[in-house]
Amino acid sequence: MGDRNWWKATLHQGKNPFDGLEGEKPPGYWQSVGGWNSVFRDVVQSEKPREIVEVGTWIGRSAVEMSSIQRKLGIDESVTVCVDTWLGYPDWREWEGDRVIWKHQFFESLRIENGFPRLYDTFAKAIVFHELEEFIVPFPATSTQAYKWMKARDVRPDLIYIDGDHSEIQTYEDMKNYYDLLPSGKLMFGDDYDDPTWGGVTRAVDRFVKDRGIVVDFFKDDNRKYKRYWMIRKN
Repeated sequence: MGDRNWWKATLHQGKNPFDGLEGEKPPGYWQSVGGWNSVFRDVVQSEKPREIVEVGTWIGRSAVEMSSIQRKLGIDESVTVCVDTWLGYPDWREWEGDRVIWKHQFFESLRIENGFPRLYDTFAKAIVFHELEEFIVPFPATSTQAYKWMKARDVRPDLIYIDGDHSEIQTYEDMKNYYDLLPSGKLMFGDDYDDPTWGGVTRAVDRFVKDRGIVVDFFKDDNRKYKRYWMIRKN
């Protein structure tokens, strides 16, 4: 359990979920999201995880970054599992033409057709474009559904990245659930701490560490002044 073949066999009937897809260069806003930050490279190089679970993937920028480092390190049977519904947030539907650039980009990423988002297509084609279809496994589900599924199968990831629903309630729930899966000595981390746009993340992280009396470390974004990334190592 835990290698890429197990994940594909269990979630995708042993098939490559990207089979038959042609790669496509990601949209321009690919470079504007934080998934390229050096923190991803540094964490993967330091932890050398075989099995990464990413909770909240969007178009796949951070998944590509982490999986690429796993591949370069030559980690045997490495896998990055991407948990997402690929439906986006309902709020994004109201951001068409918004003057705030990143909001309009979030709307664009939905690629709504006949009332339904096609966000997964952008993600999947980006994975193929970067030639990582053998190393990345999509898990289409809510974070809670995925947690319950993993818990029932005793999945114990080497590294967990939390970047899903940014509300305080759901961020705290994701931290609680996935910390439960994390083996002793392993790392869980996330972004958007101390970002005024996503105050729910900051409140959730503060409450989580206070409730458990544990230590959290913070790391700055490459191009921002605040400590955007939080990291917790399980005792």
